[in-house]
This record gives sequence, structure tokens and C-alpha cells, in this order.
Amino acid sequence: MHAYLPGGDRFFVVGLADVLWATWKCRNRVTFEAYKLRFPFEIVFSACTNLLSWAGLQKGVDAERLRDGAQKLIMNAHVDVPGVCTLF
Repeated sequence: MHAYLPGGDRFFVVGLADVLWATWKCRNRVTFEAYKLRFPFEIVFSACTNLLSWAGLQKGVDAERLRDGAQKLIMNAHVDVPGVCTLF
């Protein structure tokens, strides 16, 4: 997590909460809406979307750090599974 949110130990909890929240939301879709999870990276992309949204609520350097962390997650997911998500 520190590699994706550099210089922001206080963002570690935000990043962890984000990943857990994205996992929980995906689990609810699969359980209650009979959604078929096609790729585990859907959780990663959901977490990135959350981070980018939360970054908009921050000011200055904090917002920039969250955006950078989300972009690093997106780029790593694209490297691991190219062509899975074209939204980013």
C-alpha cells in the first residue's frame, strides 16, 4: 500500500478502508443481485474510482497524493490484465 500512496502514512487507513469497501460492495452485488464477477480486478477498479472520488474532497497535496495513488493502482492493473477495463 505504501508504494501506491507514497509519503502518506495517514492514507494507509484510507487505502485499506477503500479496498475493503470495494470488496464488500462487490460481494453484495454477487450475493444479492446475482452478478457474475468476470474479473477480480473489478474490485481494484472500484477501489480506484473511490479513491479518485475521495481525492476530490481533499485539499492541495492530499488530493494530489490520493489521485497519484489511484493512478498507480490503475496502471498496475492494466499491466497485469490488459484490455479488461477501458473506463480508465
